[in-house]
Amino acid sequence: MRVVIFAVLLSVVQTAPPVPRQTPDNSNQRAYDGKKKAAQHPNPIASTTPSQDAPKKAASEQAPTNQPASPNAEQPIRIRELPSVSVTKDWMDKATWIFGAILVVVGIVGVRAAFKTLQAIEHQAEIMRGQLTVPYRAYLSVIEPEKPVADRIKNINRTKFPIVNTGHVRARITAIDVEVIVQARGGKELFRRSRIETVKAKEGEIPPEKSSSYAVTVLWPSDIPNAEDTVISIAITYNTGFKELKPDTFSFVRVFTTSTQDWSKGYWGADIDLTQAQDDKKNPN
Repeated sequence: MRVVIFAVLLSVVQTAPPVPRQTPDNSNQRAYDGKKKAAQHPNPIASTTPSQDAPKKAASEQAPTNQPASPNAEQPIRIRELPSVSVTKDWMDKATWIFGAILVVVGIVGVRAAFKTLQAIEHQAEIMRGQLTVPYRAYLSVIEPEKPVADRIKNINRTKFPIVNTGHVRARITAIDVEVIVQARGGKELFRRSRIETVKAKEGEIPPEKSSSYAVTVLWPSDIPNAEDTVISIAITYNTGFKELKPDTFSFVRVFTTSTQDWSKGYWGADIDLTQAQDDKKNPN
């Protein structure tokens, strides 16, 4: 058994180790391939690198020699003046103008008719507004005053004129114009004075009612000798309660006679004398 093992070991030691392969030398291989190809082709191949004179030779070869110019070559064209163009109008152009003029006339007539219609509508609206506001607006009237009260210390007479609103809405007095004239027996004027007072908004409001809650108080001198008649005229400007209506004016005249100690209504106006015949042609008024 030992002899067998020893023989195996001896055979392993005597076996030569494998020689490693060498990597191929690429450079030597390329040189060898080149020499081989040179031997196969003894005539050298001309270099393909183009020389600097090649473009000139190509241009000289392509350039035409003594060839006539082509008749289709582009040439510049100059236009000195435009050709005259005549346009003739036919009946269609005239008909277009005629229809256009008719449309303009129709448009003007339509605008005028629409404007007149609008004015008529506005006028009718004002009439209807007046019909609605007139019955319900404010109306002022005066209650007959009492006898004047004389102040002997201050030598003045004082009287009040109650104002009543007989309408359906609130009235607002804006201004009061008062004039006092004192006359002697026979109509001679002894004293005259007038004044316009502006009334504040809250102070001049008069609600609709039967009794009076507003009064205009007038004062004038009492020490005027031979005074017989005292004429007091009052004009009251007030708003009627509707913005659509203009302010109205309520005016009245009262005359106090000293001899009778009573008030009477006074009037102003024009005197028309019909007792004498007059020529209407000469005096038309």
